[in-house]
Amino acid sequence: METNNPKTRHITPHRAWAHLRADPVTELSTAEHDHIFECERCLSLLILCLRSEKFASVLKALDNDLEERRSA
Repeated sequence: METNNPKTRHITPHRAWAHLRADPVTELSTAEHDHIFECERCLSLLILCLRSEKFASVLKALDNDLEERRSA
C-alpha cells in the first residue's frame, strides 16, 4: 500500500530501472534505499531490473505476476 510517507512508499518500476540502468543514473533517496531493504516487493523489483535486458521485459514480468495473483 502506498502512502504519503516516503519511507513506506513502494518504488515504481520506472524509478528502479532508471536507478540501475539510466544514463545518467537516477539517485534514490536514503528513505527509498531503506525501504528497498525492508520491503520484499521492492527488493524483488530491483533484482528483476538487474536481471532484465530491457524495461519491457520488466513490465511483462510484473504483468504476468499480477495475472497469476488474480487467477489464484
